Amino acid sequence: MQKIDLNERLKKPAHARLPKEDAKDTGIAPHRKSDRIREQSEERQERKPRRPEQQANPQTMQAEVPPKPEDDGYGEEDALLLEREMLRIRRDKRAEERKRKLHKALTIVIIAACIYVAFLIYGVGNTEYVYDDTGRVVTRIMTVDDIRALEDFSAVAAQYRQARMLYEKALVLDYRIAAGQEEPLLVAPEYDRLLEDVEALSIQLSALDYPAEYSQTVNMLTLWVQNDIAIYCQNISRAISQNNAEYAAHAEEYRTLMYNDFSVITENIATLGYAVKGAEIEDIISWSPEKYVQEEIGGLLYGS
Repeated sequence: MQKIDLNERLKKPAHARLPKEDAKDTGIAPHRKSDRIREQSEERQERKPRRPEQQANPQTMQAEVPPKPEDDGYGEEDALLLEREMLRIRRDKRAEERKRKLHKALTIVIIAACIYVAFLIYGVGNTEYVYDDTGRVVTRIMTVDDIRALEDFSAVAAQYRQARMLYEKALVLDYRIAAGQEEPLLVAPEYDRLLEDVEALSIQLSALDYPAEYSQTVNMLTLWVQNDIAIYCQNISRAISQNNAEYAAHAEEYRTLMYNDFSVITENIATLGYAVKGAEIEDIISWSPEKYVQEEIGGLLYGS
């Protein structure tokens, strides 16, 4: 047998180591044969069966898809929730309605209580105490009409008292001149200042609202303020400041007229007060020009 030198064999290229008949049969260039071998290897790799974990699992794929909700169960739960919400809303609405009615009722009760308390206070303030036949102090019982009549009389009597206050001021000035202790020229300007109060009272009387039974007395009082005392103050002031006898005569005339007219007005006011239950007329009945000058000033009425 022929010996083969392995070292020489290995030194030859790969295609040279192949048998000549093999190289002839393939008909493929040596550098293309390696590519062919690589392609065949890749084809064999593709033909190999996949491993179990690499194969698609139909069950796994099916599990990855989210399940559809069951239509029937979801609809019933939603309907129950909606019904509960509607019940809650109706319950809250009924509770709110009860609260509103209760608040309205409490408001009405409070208003009624306030009116009742105000009526009681008003009644206590207007309650008068008188002596009965046995000498005991008892309350004077007054109706609504009595209270209204008392208010009307009190309004007229208040205007009368303001007019009487003006008359008293004029009486004081007359007394100061008659006493001779002051210079008349110093007293004369005070009559002019008194005229300002006379004009203010005249405006009040013109705006006074009074019942028909007081019309005659109120008209007499208005004329007394606008004519009697007003003209007297004007004439007495001019008579003193101008030393005019004619003005002095007019002043003397209106002093007498002022005295007579106011006496009649005082009697009329007192007469009206007698017919009104609870009317305070003691100061009206007891007043007179002479008494005022004597008690308040300590002298005699000028010209008496």
